[in-house]
Amino acid sequence: MSFFQELKRRNVIRVAVMYAVASWLILQVADVLFGLIGVPEWSLRLVFGILVLGFPIAVIFSWIYELTPDGLKRDSDIEQPSQQPHQTSQKLNIATAVLVLIGIGVVTVDRLLPEDGGRVTAESQALPGQDKAESPLPSADSDRPSIAVLPFENFSGNEEDEYFSDGLSDTVLHQLAQIPNLKVIARNSSFQFKGTNLDVREVGERLGVTNVLEGSVQRYGDQVRVIAQLIRTSDGTHVWSESFDYEMENIFALHDAIAMAVTEHMKVSLLPEDVAQIDLGGTDNPQAYDQLLKASGAFWTTFTPAVAEKIDPDESYPPMELLDEALALDPNYVDALIFKIRMYNMFAFQTTSIRRMQEYVSRARPLVERALELAPEYSSVWAAKGSIDHRSGNTDEAVAALRKAISLNPNDADAHLGLAVAVGMSNPTETIEQMRIFHRLDPENPFNRPTVLALGRLNRIDEAIQELESGLAGNSALDQMIMDDLADIHYVALGRPDESARWAGKLLALQPDSPRGAQSMARTWMAVGDLDRAERWLGSQASADTGWSWSKVDEIRLKAMQGDLASARATLDAAGRPQGPTAGMALGAEARLCLRMNDLECAAAAVTGLEHALDQATARGMMTTWWRVSQQLLSATVDTRTGESPNAEAQAIVEATRTMPRTSWFGDGIFYSDAEAYVLLGETGLALTALEQALLPDGGYIPFDSFGVPADQGLILSGMDGNPRFEDWKKRFGERREAMRKKMIEMEEAGEFPAPPGETK
Repeated sequence: MSFFQELKRRNVIRVAVMYAVASWLILQVADVLFGLIGVPEWSLRLVFGILVLGFPIAVIFSWIYELTPDGLKRDSDIEQPSQQPHQTSQKLNIATAVLVLIGIGVVTVDRLLPEDGGRVTAESQALPGQDKAESPLPSADSDRPSIAVLPFENFSGNEEDEYFSDGLSDTVLHQLAQIPNLKVIARNSSFQFKGTNLDVREVGERLGVTNVLEGSVQRYGDQVRVIAQLIRTSDGTHVWSESFDYEMENIFALHDAIAMAVTEHMKVSLLPEDVAQIDLGGTDNPQAYDQLLKASGAFWTTFTPAVAEKIDPDESYPPMELLDEALALDPNYVDALIFKIRMYNMFAFQTTSIRRMQEYVSRARPLVERALELAPEYSSVWAAKGSIDHRSGNTDEAVAALRKAISLNPNDADAHLGLAVAVGMSNPTETIEQMRIFHRLDPENPFNRPTVLALGRLNRIDEAIQELESGLAGNSALDQMIMDDLADIHYVALGRPDESARWAGKLLALQPDSPRGAQSMARTWMAVGDLDRAERWLGSQASADTGWSWSKVDEIRLKAMQGDLASARATLDAAGRPQGPTAGMALGAEARLCLRMNDLECAAAAVTGLEHALDQATARGMMTTWWRVSQQLLSATVDTRTGESPNAEAQAIVEATRTMPRTSWFGDGIFYSDAEAYVLLGETGLALTALEQALLPDGGYIPFDSFGVPADQGLILSGMDGNPRFEDWKKRFGERREAMRKKMIEMEEAGEFPAPPGETK
């Protein structure tokens, strides 16, 4: 008998086939079960290795032993070997067939199960009333592979090359972020871990990602070496690692190689349009790219709110000069255009000068138009357009642009943030939802101002304060903004100048020359009637910029309260007449001052201008409800003094304020506008009832009426002088103000906030 025949007689071949089928079935079942219970992927490889090792053992075992009715026996001990192998072979054939059928069943069930597990998609997550195709929300985090690109380490031996390693990391991050079915954490959060050496498992937990890309960069002359490694955050396993050596002139091929390798090893499928999106906005000029990286590195390491206040648009600023050099090398470099727009937007956001803000926006506008012309399908261009449209007061256009950006790239954290800001006045609920998405993409970013403002507009003041305080994270620039908001919310919404001064003092401790801090201190002292301290604080931030700002409004108010109406008028005239969305602020201030001066012609002209400005703002999609109430009240006052009936405007005010939250979040005078309207309508009882709302819990009070005048000296409210209820209200109002003034003096003496400059204690 030949060896092959002997193998058949002893059923060795059938055992080998059955073992292979059984092993395949075991691997199929393990693949399904391990995925369901979250077993690490290496466990499946371990099972495969064990099965491979077991194969020769099974074959040898089948050669030596035979399965009989009496159990396993050595082949040499079976008395009738000619019959038994045939019986065993039939059993093996049946067992193999059954295993094959079971295996087919397992594979079928696995294919029929939905791969997304019924995940919530962008369509199902669209907000009520929102065009689902216009602004898709990113799918749930668990449904998409996710990654954070940590800043690559600089191994060049030269600290000056730090910008290059950071910039290369940022470029790869930006490319990966263009892939819709991959969740990519924003730069701000990823770069928080620069130089920390934290375990990747902790990084993954904090950022909510399944993978981390890290690496190192060496640059010697025109040679660049990058070592990149992809790490699974669940167990710290290295999924992939590779070394890349390129010349600087091929730096863009290096970016693509890293990005493609990452997507391949994360098993992320790329559509042709995804690949096209990755390369949008770039340049083919390595020198221009290098200048952009230098500009980015210089900007992120030097920009602060103080820089925004000190540098005029016409002054030299090194990061801007580096960007100009990049654009001189490649005028069509869209990413450089976008970064320049972003810098202008940051300056416009941080400055307190209306003139400077408008100048930055006007300089950004042609850059936006050029970028749109070059890359109309690039999400970053639309996000940049949305930010400038919003800064210009074109709310409808801003919202449309930002929704377009998100539809092109759901990973664009800045677009979600911009949309949250843009819809803040019209849809605070959507603002809160967009901020949740923003923080999923940028979890280490404590910026939460849009959420706070939305909560305030929803009359959820306590939640707004908690949200602000939770955002304090030791980040000096951001903490200054949060402290400014806390000072504002305690002053405006809670009527607590003392708490407002406490937060303004903390802001000044971080930045002693902060204009916002000085302005808040001046406002709180005006609120308690200490005009000397208020004047000192306002004088501490005097600058050559005589244009409009909120501190200019306070300066005019202070001079009017001091009785120096001529000086107040001179200050107003010197500030000029701003155009655009800030025109209402200047015209409102002018109308109020003219009424105090009893210059009815001037007041009427200012009110007409204010009405026109509000009509333009409404046409651009801006919410003007409170400003409209202020304009109607000013118009009614002019009508009253000129002998005309104010009833139409007064009734409109009453109707409008019924839809507003019962807090003063919409402006100092919201409580007083009702009372003043009722006075104009001759409804004294209703006016006095409305006044009671201005005396807030815990000793709080709203200090100024709708005209910026201390409420107990109001231009319209004074028409109730002599009324016993009104006299009682004025007495209680004055007592609260005096008690608050004494308390603030005690706090100042105790060092809880600083004394105004020039005053000796």
